Amino acid sequence: MSLSRLLPTPLVALALMACGAEPAAEPAPAPTATAADATAPMASAAAAVAASPVTDPAVDRAVQAAEGDGETLTYVARGIGDGDDRITLVYLFPSHCGNAGCTLLVYGGEGDSLVPLGRTTVVETPIRVLSTSSNGRPDLGVMTGEGEALLAFDGQTYPANPTVAPARIVTDAQGSAMITDADLPPPAD
Repeated sequence: MSLSRLLPTPLVALALMACGAEPAAEPAPAPTATAADATAPMASAAAAVAASPVTDPAVDRAVQAAEGDGETLTYVARGIGDGDDRITLVYLFPSHCGNAGCTLLVYGGEGDSLVPLGRTTVVETPIRVLSTSSNGRPDLGVMTGEGEALLAFDGQTYPANPTVAPARIVTDAQGSAMITDADLPPPAD
């Protein structure tokens, strides 16, 4: 395991300098473009899910078709899995936000085969993929004013509102963060 997995970047640089080694250049921060998507293998219940943004025109087309209404949208998207098992999470902001949160879109498949699996409003970050699943799709954890809500796939869609049933507040759910506040650009002045 590398030092960078164990220590924050500044501590890694100090540790390397103490050993007489030259620290590697800091990686560039991940872009938060208007279309971003990430690929990682579907995680087992115990494994962490890794995601980093990558531009995907198919995601951009799907989001614009579903929510665009001619306007330019800003969003962060992350994905896990491959083929039919792929899930892409799209967090729309600030145009699709209210006092209680923003809109989360969930797609299945990949490329031009994206299928809408859910549109959930009043979602706050972090958005997590949990280690449990329902009907062949991973459960999602999203923050609300009441705490973390579990969104379970019912075979056709994820819940539209995390504050009412069938969504439910959970504590101590295991999972990996896919979209956090750090992924969102600072608000424009």
